[in-house]
Amino acid sequence: IFQKEVPELVLDALYDNGKLPKYPPLLMAYKHTFKFIYQNRKQMDIFNPYYIKHSILYGIFYKLVRRRGLLYVKLDMDPIQCEREQKQPFNFIRKFVYRCYLKYVVDKITVESTIGEKFLREHYGLDDSKLLYIPNGIDDRYLSHVPIDSLDKKENIILTVGRIGTYQKNSEMLLAACKQVDWRDDWKLYVVGPCTEEFREKITEFYAETHLQNRVVFT
Repeated sequence: IFQKEVPELVLDALYDNGKLPKYPPLLMAYKHTFKFIYQNRKQMDIFNPYYIKHSILYGIFYKLVRRRGLLYVKLDMDPIQCEREQKQPFNFIRKFVYRCYLKYVVDKITVESTIGEKFLREHYGLDDSKLLYIPNGIDDRYLSHVPIDSLDKKENIILTVGRIGTYQKNSEMLLAACKQVDWRDDWKLYVVGPCTEEFREKITEFYAETHLQNRVVFT
C-alpha cells in the first residue's frame, strides 16, 4: 500500500531476510543499522529515529558521521514509565546521559502528549527551541478519496486494536464501559490484539457477570 499511495517513498529492509534479531533489545545496537547510516550518510540530511533509549546510539553515530545533518527524535513518551525510571537505583546516571543526549546532540524533539511535553521540560530542561508538541495526525486529503460503503451495507461493528491488558491501553475502562452499554440490534465489539495473562482473568470475570460473549469478542 505504501508503494501505491506514496510512490516516492523508498523502503529498505535492514534485517537479513526481513527477520528481526533474536533478542529485541539488540535493535538498539544492531550492526546493519550502523552500516546503513554510514553508507548513506551523505544523502541523509535528516535522521528521524524514535524514542530516547532506542535512538541514542544511532543518533550519536549519525552526528559523528554527518555533523551538519539534523537529528530529529520523535517520542510518544510514556510518563508513567518515566516516573518509574526516576525511582530506580542509580537513575541519576541514566538521567544525566539522556539529558546530555537531548540537549547537546539532538537537534529537534517532538512529543505526542502534553503530559510528556511537561515531563521533558521539567526533568530535562528543554525549551521551545528544541521541543515541540505534535500529536499524531491523519491524512485528510487521502481519506477524502477513500471509497466508503453506505451504512446499509455495513455491519454494526466497533473495532479496537492494541496490546490488550497493558496499562497504556486501560482495557479495564473498556470493560467497565461495556457493562453500562444498552446493547441494541446486532451491535458487536471486537477487541483484537495480544492479551496479557492477568487481563485474561478479568475477561473471564466480565463474561461471568455480563454474559456478553456474543457481543464483546476478544480475538
